[in-house]
Amino acid sequence: MHRFKKNSNLLSVCRRIWRLFNLLGDTGAGKTCLVRQLLGTTGDRFPSVRRVRTTVAPTEFIITNESTFKAAIVIRPELEVTQFVTEILEQAVTSAFVAMRAHRDIDDLTDVLSDSPDQRFRLRCFLDEQNRRLIAQELSTRIVPRLVTWANDIFPNEKDDSTILSLGLDEFADELDQIKNRVLSIMIDQIKQACDCAEEAANPETFFFETRERSDFIQRLKHFLSVEDGSVSPAVEKARVRGNLRSEIMPQSLELVVVDGEGIGHDTKEARLLSTRHFDYFYNSDAIILVEDSETPFRAGGKSALAAIEKNGYLAKLSLAFSRLDLVQAQNEGRGFQIRETEKALRNVIHALKDEQVVIDRPRLDVRFLGNMQQQIPDAETSQEIRSLLLLINRRHGAARTRFVAPRYDYELLAGFLAQATTALRQA
Repeated sequence: MHRFKKNSNLLSVCRRIWRLFNLLGDTGAGKTCLVRQLLGTTGDRFPSVRRVRTTVAPTEFIITNESTFKAAIVIRPELEVTQFVTEILEQAVTSAFVAMRAHRDIDDLTDVLSDSPDQRFRLRCFLDEQNRRLIAQELSTRIVPRLVTWANDIFPNEKDDSTILSLGLDEFADELDQIKNRVLSIMIDQIKQACDCAEEAANPETFFFETRERSDFIQRLKHFLSVEDGSVSPAVEKARVRGNLRSEIMPQSLELVVVDGEGIGHDTKEARLLSTRHFDYFYNSDAIILVEDSETPFRAGGKSALAAIEKNGYLAKLSLAFSRLDLVQAQNEGRGFQIRETEKALRNVIHALKDEQVVIDRPRLDVRFLGNMQQQIPDAETSQEIRSLLLLINRRHGAARTRFVAPRYDYELLAGFLAQATTALRQA
């Protein structure tokens, strides 16, 4: 197994060998539930699934028939982790400062210290509730009151808390750094322990392990990829898992790579749009599986994802999978009526996209309906849908090609840019 570097992409290496598909969808749509069904790890509760942000580190699951299980982990740079911790501490200070300045009771900072504002970094995995409560008490009783006193003395008439905080955080930077360094020390110790590093060793950048025991392999993976307390998953930048992890649904002869990553809108700054990290795997993939929640289809990023996939020429690779079909409320009972309700939402979004000059032909769109995915083995119809989807990906291997998107030029502005470029060249 290749021990990949920080920015390496296995897909370009193994394209001729394995079938590759990329999972896409909103946060909590059910992508990881589908991964569980492929790996046969629902009973092992791996990977972690929740209706809120769960998958943070992009993970490549390489499903093979090999007897050895292998995993490669890339750890976030220490500077990046430090920035996350700093952001969380500053968020807690800000919350307490604003409350105290407004003469309101300070909310419990223990919860504020659990996650970064965008929930992409879970500090609670490293710090249990008792440790977070001690830090919260230190901030709310020792540091923030002094910060408020300092602000009232120096800026008695200033009403803009953000301006005062930007200066106040610098004023009390040394004390906040002491807390930050204690937190980082705890985190680094946990990372070293997970990676079997000696105490005196430097913070590891990568880690690799292998075993022939399936249960031991999954339990060890949980230290790096679960969202439970004690896991080091917030510090994982990328992961690659390889071995004979396959469910009964998967054909024994099929070997493939499944890429599971952050959901659309995982970071609220992205405004539910696809970012460059979503497109990283599209070119090399044989299929793109867009997972939508059947209960609330296209309420978030699904519509923009469909538009972006079509505009960028990847529609031929797309399969649309509606999860949680069993939870859809229909006028009559039965899978057929639930599918009909879900199809209404699909027709609506296809019609709405026409107003944006995005034309999607429904008969040419591969659509799957998945229910009871939380069960160790889903219902017979869902199992058949997944098996059929895998066979389709197998047939698509190496066949789907992206179309060329011709650039459009605004010639009216060309003369002005040429003049600026000419002037800049002469000055140089």
